[in-house]
Amino acid sequence: MLTKANYDQAFTDLAKKIETTYSGAETGTLKGLWIYLQESETKLLLLMDHLKPSDSLSGNIEHGPLLYLLNNDFPAGLSFLKTLLVKLGMPASAISTATWNSWQAVVNGGPGVVGGDGTLISTVRFAQLDTGWTLAALSYLYYYYLGGTKAPFGTTPANITVSNKSSLIIAVLGDWGSGSWKDGTYNSPSLLVAKAISGLKPDITLRLGDVYYSGLSSEESANLLSGFPAGSLYNFTLNSNHEMYDGANGYFGAALTDPLFSAQKNTSYFVINYLDWVLIALDSAYYDTSFFVMHGGLDAVQQSFVQQLQIPATKKVIVFTHHTAITTDGSAINNAGNPNNLFGAVYTALNKRYPDFWYYGHTHNGIVYNDKSVTKKYQTVFNKHPEVRCIGHGSIPFGKGYDLHDAKNNPITAVDYYAHTPIPGADTQQTNRVLNGFALLTLSAGRITETAYEVSPDGSVDSAWTKTSIF
Repeated sequence: MLTKANYDQAFTDLAKKIETTYSGAETGTLKGLWIYLQESETKLLLLMDHLKPSDSLSGNIEHGPLLYLLNNDFPAGLSFLKTLLVKLGMPASAISTATWNSWQAVVNGGPGVVGGDGTLISTVRFAQLDTGWTLAALSYLYYYYLGGTKAPFGTTPANITVSNKSSLIIAVLGDWGSGSWKDGTYNSPSLLVAKAISGLKPDITLRLGDVYYSGLSSEESANLLSGFPAGSLYNFTLNSNHEMYDGANGYFGAALTDPLFSAQKNTSYFVINYLDWVLIALDSAYYDTSFFVMHGGLDAVQQSFVQQLQIPATKKVIVFTHHTAITTDGSAINNAGNPNNLFGAVYTALNKRYPDFWYYGHTHNGIVYNDKSVTKKYQTVFNKHPEVRCIGHGSIPFGKGYDLHDAKNNPITAVDYYAHTPIPGADTQQTNRVLNGFALLTLSAGRITETAYEVSPDGSVDSAWTKTSIF
């Protein structure tokens, strides 16, 4: 994990790049982004005013603090960056210093406030008021608007066949990229989750993306490669929005060049064949054009790769992406208003077939959706509905999202399970926190057992939900 000194140095290095490469970008190119950040800030203000803004409102609470931070939180000596951003049309924050300070009793040393999807508004490290996200925002601005160069996109995907095993165990962990840090009196969730996975001895460990804050090479090394819970056969890591904030330079240049992920052949998408199962992992981040790379998308090269697999109707398909297939409450397709939404792009890539299972991260939560969700509208070749799982709670602090339970604290009808077990023995800052976790898939011929695990600070691992499906 970046220390304070390393963080400041990373920020200073980025500031120098911007100062050197900036050549007077048109403010109009950033107009939509500024509007998006204002909308996100409005949602944050509603939440902090004890209201419950709908997920359907424009903007994202995750980015609610950014306008305030970009206006007020640069390391010493870098104030020229604010002057530059104002020239580029950055508006003032609607959050006053007095309002920000008034929140401190709740967010700094207090329990924080929890959003609908579990987002934690707190100053706890890696929660949404952690000022480290300013580096992520500035990195995104540099690589998407101010002349930064993205890493080349790898196009030599692995096509792996696993044989001579009667069953295959796959650990799936999402948004596991925060490294080692002190979480109150406990070890960081990332260390707890990694130790738990290692104890279960998976054949394959597949990580669904996100290294924080911005997927820098130093962060890939410290927060991903160090302590990764390796499988005995293969290990994989997907691209994500946070890794794209560094132009994917850390992801392609540091992570995929490491021997740990050599099976990927420096490419962010791949396929694994096992008996009557086909596992397809896709890069939903690199070509995504949404603000802060939040919605996900596919390019023609990946779609063609999947189409050319010509998967027989007798085989079951599991898709892995970083970005979400459906909304947090399970009521709609993610980014449904966009004709190029990820759900539709995957359907097209699979030659107009829906995946039998879809695992993703991005939302920092663990959620198992059922056929009362929007997936009831879609049918697989096995006359079932796509089984959709969010496993994005590998390391980021989060809480009990109000979009996922009813007034009696039961899961909403679209959800069979969501992560909501309080941290035992919590200190004041952890009062609204719940346990992080991961998933384990056990595959055999015509059979899959899915298990969602939660990990306690004492290292104990509990099976919070499990299901066996037979075909």
